[in-house]
Amino acid sequence: MHAVKFLRKRAPGRTRSTTGTALDAGDFHVIAEAMPQLVWTADASGVADYFNKRWIDYTGVDIDDFRARGTEVGVVHPDDVAETWDRWNRAVAGGTHYEHEFRLRDSKGDFRWFLSRAAPILDTDGNVVRWIGTATDVDDQKRSRESLRFMVDAGNAMFAAPDVEAICKELARIAVDHFADWCFVTLAQDDRFETVAMQHRNADMVHFVEQYRHRYPPRPGDAFMRAVENNEAQLYERILPEQVQAAARDEEHLHLLEFLQMNSVMLLPLSCSGQTYGALTMVSSESGHVFTKSDMEVAGAIADRAAMSDEQRRVYD
Repeated sequence: MHAVKFLRKRAPGRTRSTTGTALDAGDFHVIAEAMPQLVWTADASGVADYFNKRWIDYTGVDIDDFRARGTEVGVVHPDDVAETWDRWNRAVAGGTHYEHEFRLRDSKGDFRWFLSRAAPILDTDGNVVRWIGTATDVDDQKRSRESLRFMVDAGNAMFAAPDVEAICKELARIAVDHFADWCFVTLAQDDRFETVAMQHRNADMVHFVEQYRHRYPPRPGDAFMRAVENNEAQLYERILPEQVQAAARDEEHLHLLEFLQMNSVMLLPLSCSGQTYGALTMVSSESGHVFTKSDMEVAGAIADRAAMSDEQRRVYD
């Protein structure tokens, strides 16, 4: 959006554009409420003073909440807050176009990617008098791009990996780069299952979880074993606190599960030629992303490819 010039007000609450078409606050609000995007406005200093109903319905935050809490309102993902506000403050300071992608929390606590744009409204002297902005949901498009990159990078990595362990480690690394917050690769080893690779962007968190690598192995009836024994992918779109508590075997296990901050989980069996070698577990946590059936299809295709590569390496080893 380019800067928009308006003539000085001719009557209270009414503005005339350079084309001669009058637009008052009521007209704007009617248009804003009809738009499919989240719409907001701000005064010349960049302070928000209006959200349309779509914004309020999506975030659960109205203009009074936002004014009272400001940057602490928590609608922008914690990892995106600093850059989002920095870009906005620079745009306001320079009176320039604003555009940025960030994750926005919905009223349920889940996050989706939005593209936010804003343009300054100028008076006839070129001074900023207001800002009009929109936020457009681009989560599906962004996830599609990441899915494609995930499939390409994973395929290349598995082709180049020299052995089964390398395949598992590369798979976990690339999954976290593009698709999940946590990734665990668990393989059958003689009469037990062993987690041979785990990945998260925070190495300290991985180190903490690794302490429990042998402490809580899969057991009959749990979600992992159902995925392996039935050779059937499992999707848990939302993990509720009571589900975490029910899965915990003792207090320490509960502490571990809570540490993972599981929001959404997929378990994908690693099977080829009628044999199941283990399973791939992907966890969404701090990103707030909710896995979908489309995500499971992509991850399942990668798991099948990994199992095939695994089988080939086992044959040649």
